[in-house]
Amino acid sequence: MTKTARWDIKETDANLELMAKTLGIGEITARVMANRGIRSRNTALAYLNANLSSLRDPFLICGMEAAVRLLVEAASRREKITIYG
Repeated sequence: MTKTARWDIKETDANLELMAKTLGIGEITARVMANRGIRSRNTALAYLNANLSSLRDPFLICGMEAAVRLLVEAASRREKITIYG
């Protein structure tokens, strides 16, 4: 028996049709971006064309140093590692 995932995407007051047409994206992508507070053309383009230099420092995430330490130790012992995210 196959189970299908169902996503509920929050409604928005943004003009998704215009946003999608202007940016050349689908309306679902436009809705997700609008729900993330991305409403201006420049912010949307920066989001869609992100590169590594535009990302925040991952060590600002709580517990990242401990996680990296555990990963390095496990890798040095050649243990299997599973990451859920």
